[in-house]
Amino acid sequence: MKRSRRKLTAILLSILVTVFVIALALERPTHIEKFELAINDIIYSLGIGKGNLDNIVIVAIDNASVSEIGRWPWHRDRLAELVSGIALHYPKVIGMDILLQRDFEEDTLGATDRLSSAIKAAGNVVIPFYFTLSKQGEVIDEEIPDFIYHNSYLLFDNPMTIGSYPIPRAKEIFPPTYQIGEVAAAIGHVNVIPDVDGKVRWEPLVISYKSHYYPSFAMQVARLASDISPGAIKLQGGQSIQLGSREIQTDAAMRIPISYSGGYNTFNYISALDLFEGNLPHKALKDKIVLIGYAAADNRDVVATPLTEVLPGVEKQATVVENLVNNNVLKGIKASAWGNLIILIIFGIVGAVILPRLQLHYRFIVIIGCLFLLFNIEYYIFANFEVMLQFFYPALELVLFLAVSSLFTNEPEIPKKKVGDTSVQGSSSRTIPIPQTDDDSDSSQQQTIITSAAGTIERMGRYEIDGVLGKGAMGTVYKGVDPAIGRPVAIKTIRLDRLDSDEEADEMLRRLNQEAHSAGRLSHPNIITIYDVGQERNLHYIAMEFLQGQTLEERIKEMKPLDFFTAAQVLKQTADALQYAHNHGVIHRDIKPANIMILPDDQVKVMDFGIARTDNMHITQTGITVGTPNYISPEQLKGGDIDGRADIFSAGVVLYECITGEKPFKGDNISALVVSILHANPTAPSQINPDIPSELDAITMKALEKSKENRYHTAIDFGNSLRAFLGESIINHNEIPKEKNVNV
Repeated sequence: MKRSRRKLTAILLSILVTVFVIALALERPTHIEKFELAINDIIYSLGIGKGNLDNIVIVAIDNASVSEIGRWPWHRDRLAELVSGIALHYPKVIGMDILLQRDFEEDTLGATDRLSSAIKAAGNVVIPFYFTLSKQGEVIDEEIPDFIYHNSYLLFDNPMTIGSYPIPRAKEIFPPTYQIGEVAAAIGHVNVIPDVDGKVRWEPLVISYKSHYYPSFAMQVARLASDISPGAIKLQGGQSIQLGSREIQTDAAMRIPISYSGGYNTFNYISALDLFEGNLPHKALKDKIVLIGYAAADNRDVVATPLTEVLPGVEKQATVVENLVNNNVLKGIKASAWGNLIILIIFGIVGAVILPRLQLHYRFIVIIGCLFLLFNIEYYIFANFEVMLQFFYPALELVLFLAVSSLFTNEPEIPKKKVGDTSVQGSSSRTIPIPQTDDDSDSSQQQTIITSAAGTIERMGRYEIDGVLGKGAMGTVYKGVDPAIGRPVAIKTIRLDRLDSDEEADEMLRRLNQEAHSAGRLSHPNIITIYDVGQERNLHYIAMEFLQGQTLEERIKEMKPLDFFTAAQVLKQTADALQYAHNHGVIHRDIKPANIMILPDDQVKVMDFGIARTDNMHITQTGITVGTPNYISPEQLKGGDIDGRADIFSAGVVLYECITGEKPFKGDNISALVVSILHANPTAPSQINPDIPSELDAITMKALEKSKENRYHTAIDFGNSLRAFLGESIINHNEIPKEKNVNV
């Protein structure tokens, strides 16, 4: 009886483990999916084949072109010369991977008209546009230009059901300028939708906007290259796209997996300079698919792929075009789902039937053997059948079975003694611990977090809560009152239980206490005052000065850009706050517009001193904040030692954004942004807005020096430069109070 119950328990537990892992594989949580994608990339790099690249040429606006002709972007009449020069070589199609939205200056100079004339004369030019995508389904209602509407898909297998598929939806459209859109042979979107790790593995061939469905730029180039009319394309909802006589298999969202042939420079590149100077052989572009794109060293149109961290956007477009034209699309999109399910079921049987029968060390051997076999099978299937199966989820399933297998290990049955058998049999026994319950444990310890019947917090420690000021990734900021003296306070809560591990939570708590203690000793008119630090249940809170005003981030969005003198006044006060903090051994590490408050009397308050790092989702072991690093200094990104000059760099980024309305370092993804901060020199503010005074231009660029040795050595030096620009008196270094023997 006991044995049958044990078998039933084993079966139920095995089913639960298998169902749990299958549910995870379907849900694909972000943290687990990153591991899965990393393993898939290894298989991808080992098994991917090279496509037929000979019929595609990239005319690159490269370093040589920019050095000889002038910095990018060029005037459109120069692009007109480039298009006309390419057209003289009789290409099959020209894909111009350059956004050409309305530009008042270019229109006034007549450059837009000259470019549209060149595009019209060529007769085979594809132009890009892009959407702002929406997950909530909201739409900014604006009129769709006719030339965009005429490029939408026309045929569907079932127009009534196409909207039920998870096709990416857009809320706003950014079309090319009217003169160019009207004469282009075709127009397609260039939206990129990366995976959770920031890498681009899929091409959205269809995007929905206001009940119409629009093709990608690469699809339009492939259509013209294949001499297929718009009426010869048909969407098979959630399954495939009929491209002439060929059927391209897609997933339910009408995407295809991109089959990359390699990293940068896989395709044949031709410098635009060679074309301008007439250095091309006569038939170099004849009957070729020609893509025009920017590929100089400061290129921000880059993507990360399974094979490389930085690939120019134009080469990604060339890859998709090659996939579509040569039918080099990875197969097995539907088969992989069934294959994954079968593998999980097989591993479930292995875990339930085989592992409990083995001793512990043999279980490890079986698991390692299964994983080795699985990896090789997946590599073989991908290399020969282009089907990518999951690896991490089956591995997780085996590990879970290893953890629970001891709970239903088959216990050998003790033989019964026969009647009349007087022989003495040896016996063995073992003690099975019985889990005890502690009925006397107190699970309702008194807490000082008081909530109302509706679940809202009314008190935090000794502070009364008046309302919510804002919410962040790690907690909520409340407005409160200190009842002892009636003083209003802002209370920031931080939830350490949302971190990935206990070690990370302990490290963050240590930093919180240490740095809040340091920040609490800062008393300066331009620094927010911290009153108290406490802990209640799973919440850590910081009570600080309550401010009424507007953040610099809000001011920039409202005025964009700020006038030069207002920006200098704000950053001058910020520099004073930084110098005072640096003298007291505190480095901010997270200077950005959202952490600078401007009060109604124009006084500046720098917020989150010393605790800025704790207000992020994760902290690396080197203390680098993981997030969009728009304002982070190069030495922070490298994980090196930092000092006050890191804050000066961040303040320089803020000043740049204040006076130009733009960020100095940009990128379509985190990898591209990090590369830009580490290696790209930002455009001088005066080149964005010629009205910016040369003195302010020089101050900003010095603060943004890559090497901290070349920046302002102290924040007061930075502030004094701004004072000189404003015509104010200079502050002596000795006027800023210092504190000795402070550990940072």
